[in-house]
Amino acid sequence: MKEITYPKIVYWILFVLLLVASLIVLRPFIYPVIGGILLAYIFHPIYKKIFKKLKRNWVAALIISLSIILVFTILTVIIADLFANEAYVTYVMLKQKVSTITTINIVCNESSVKCSILNFYSKTVGDPRVSIYINNALGKTTTYAVNWATDFIVSVPQLVLNLFIMFFVMYYTFKDGETLVKKIWLIFPLKKDHQEKIGKRVTDVINSTIYGSIVVSIIQGATALIGYYVVGIHSSVILGIATAFAALIPAIGTALVWIPASLVLIADGLTAGNNTIVFNGIGLMLYGLLVVSTIDNFVRPKLVGDRARLHPALVLLGVLGGLAMFGTIGLFLGPLILALFVTFVEIYEETEFE
Repeated sequence: MKEITYPKIVYWILFVLLLVASLIVLRPFIYPVIGGILLAYIFHPIYKKIFKKLKRNWVAALIISLSIILVFTILTVIIADLFANEAYVTYVMLKQKVSTITTINIVCNESSVKCSILNFYSKTVGDPRVSIYINNALGKTTTYAVNWATDFIVSVPQLVLNLFIMFFVMYYTFKDGETLVKKIWLIFPLKKDHQEKIGKRVTDVINSTIYGSIVVSIIQGATALIGYYVVGIHSSVILGIATAFAALIPAIGTALVWIPASLVLIADGLTAGNNTIVFNGIGLMLYGLLVVSTIDNFVRPKLVGDRARLHPALVLLGVLGGLAMFGTIGLFLGPLILALFVTFVEIYEETEFE
């Protein structure tokens, strides 16, 4: 262990004070800054391919940064608009459906699967107490969704400023990121082999978190959305987003969404005497079982390989906590913080610092 001298103590005190002051200065723009760094990390492999062809780092950084901002803006606006519209339409449709079931008493005395489903459907959703609970829950959920989308659209000037900052952060991270990382490593008083070990472990966990969990869940949500749309479910975007979040839950995962959606579709078809809707519900259930729930078994190994994998429960807690703490960017930031914490704990246990 190197001797700790007075100048070093003063240096580290000043360093911490300046770090805190810098964070205070950057606080109003901390989310676009972090978002720009994360996006630059995620798309760094693509940047390397562009740079290899163009041979100019600033041109490659400019092209990919502009492309990411453009695609991100278009997709976000489209999803927010669809989400707000679908939330309102879904609320109206479900409220009418609950009211209809409450006023119509379905009685079926035959000993068949159809009668069992109809009677269960009527007794549960048709119960006045359940109806009141569902209406209240639907009202609160829909109001939150519509307000979120409306606030998003209203705050366009702030969003433009954040995108502008995110663009420049991405551009310089792509262009000078590797040099900056080398300078950061010089700050830490660690041996080179320790730095390499820490860097590899951190990189593996980050890759596992982003590509192995979040990206896979987004792919599963998008795949499920296609199925919902094909079978004619009006709230396909909402269910697709819900499926993406459910994919982060260990064991059960996406089945939490596509099983109820399939059963409701089958019950609707039986109630209306429409075999087409019934077959759509059965088809959705098979699609969810054979495609949506199993797609991660094929995609995850391709994206992650043999890298270290973060426990699914830790990913879920990171996503939920990150969203509550940081907003949308917390979807990535929350799991990364927990992943880095776990990594440094493991490194502390395994590495003898000299």
